[in-house]
Amino acid sequence: MATLGTPKDPTSLTALALDGSSSPLNALSELYILQDAAGRWASDSGIDLRGEDVCPSDMFDIIGGTGIGGFYAILFARLELTVDQAIQAHRILEERLFRSEIWFQKQQNDCLDTLNVILDEDLKTRTGCFKAPCHFILREVEGGIPFERIVLEGFSQSAVMSLLSGLTGERKLAGIVALSGCIPLSHQFAAMASTHAKRMRVFSGQGDPLIQREVSTSSIEILTSQSGVQRATEDSVVGLTYRAYRGLPHVLDGSNGLPDLIA
Repeated sequence: MATLGTPKDPTSLTALALDGSSSPLNALSELYILQDAAGRWASDSGIDLRGEDVCPSDMFDIIGGTGIGGFYAILFARLELTVDQAIQAHRILEERLFRSEIWFQKQQNDCLDTLNVILDEDLKTRTGCFKAPCHFILREVEGGIPFERIVLEGFSQSAVMSLLSGLTGERKLAGIVALSGCIPLSHQFAAMASTHAKRMRVFSGQGDPLIQREVSTSSIEILTSQSGVQRATEDSVVGLTYRAYRGLPHVLDGSNGLPDLIA
């Protein structure tokens, strides 16, 4: 979210950028941050209003956002709602939509479908999404770090790319850490997997509502039964280590598997 400066300056433009979020709680927090900032803005402007009663359209020349932030932008810029009215609108959405299992399933399906289409196109030329991770890996190798000491780690879509790049690449890496992700291109992944994929160290942590259990278990099936990746044991860390968690938001913090990685 943009940092508030002085009240509107006729010689310059002020802009508010509102972030999108897959977590309703995170999204709501930026409205409360805006509420506090609006109160300070009103005080600096000599306006006798509390922060929750301020219309952001009076504060900013330009208001925009992505995801749910785009929804907030419409409430403020088009409907000219106050911060408090936007908070109430959010709570209605949270009750009727965000807590619905259907919403999370649609978010997941739309994301995976779009990503698979992009990857399928890039696969034909080994460019785009395939080329970027390889570029970063080669840059580290040129800097003196050998392939066998490089670990790919990713969260959400980056977890998808880490699994794809690490298990289909030409050179064997030290390992892969994939949090809240899944195997892409499931219909052809096993055929794409490199021979060294069976000897890779792979850690996968799942459990938030955006990645459903069916998708997670399907990814494990593709890795173990179809691609030949063995499960790690107490005697050998080579192979797949899988951890399932409960009640996690789709955000990266210490609860998303990091304690297991540190251990």
